[in-house]
Amino acid sequence: MLPSRRRWLKTHTAMGVLHLARTAPLLGALASTPALALEWNAAAFDARNLKEALRLWGIAEAQESQDIVFPSAWDTAENGAVVPLEVRSDIPNTESITLFADKNPQPLIASFDFLNRTESYVSTRVKLGETTLVRAYAKVAGKYYLATKQIRVTIGGCGEYEVGAPLTGKPSGEPMRTRTVLRGDVAEIKVLMSHPMETGRRKDAKGVLIPAYHIRNVTVSLNGEPVMQAQWGTPVSRNPYLAVRVRGAKPGDKVSIAWLDTAGEQARVETLVDAPKT
Repeated sequence: MLPSRRRWLKTHTAMGVLHLARTAPLLGALASTPALALEWNAAAFDARNLKEALRLWGIAEAQESQDIVFPSAWDTAENGAVVPLEVRSDIPNTESITLFADKNPQPLIASFDFLNRTESYVSTRVKLGETTLVRAYAKVAGKYYLATKQIRVTIGGCGEYEVGAPLTGKPSGEPMRTRTVLRGDVAEIKVLMSHPMETGRRKDAKGVLIPAYHIRNVTVSLNGEPVMQAQWGTPVSRNPYLAVRVRGAKPGDKVSIAWLDTAGEQARVETLVDAPKT
């Protein structure tokens, strides 16, 4: 191991220990949290071209569908490091949505599994290295359906320099922020996480390459029952944003969000579904 990398990891590990010590009461129940039991397809997320990423994810063919939509995706992104991406599948019994960006250094962005009463909808923010076609694959009964969206990028967000990113590659230690909005019996669960989501291609203030380091698994639960489970790669934006929708919710229901990153660090937050405002 290079001395510079060893020093970075030593500092990073010490910070992680301090972070876990400070959040020990909150993380005490994480040993049984489903987020820790999820698999993570490291080979697919590390693939350097679209064909290989699709193969490793198990997508051999897909049928184009107008029932997969990008409700508010931008046509042009000035900063490729933070590109809002909202996807919805109106195909009945959609099991998951998986996102790819054709020209990203690592094309596989993230995958979201919808469980129990969760709507097949997700909103997040992603990194795009250049103007590219973004692909959303919906899985239904073992088959894949596809929709695409071309997004023009002015400043790339996957390279050596990421606009607005600190030059430390270290977590801020801030807690997750959550908000749950109830419309009828559908709760929209929104969460903002604190994490650098390092790609492995940026350099710190001394010019040393910062190792890849990012959230890999996320679980959202309602009253202790998992409703959404996700696998993430480096193309998810720094300080990730996530929104999902769950049917059958009511005021006072308990929502929990838990994540696990590639360094083994974990975080969890709990909140309640608020009554709709009149």
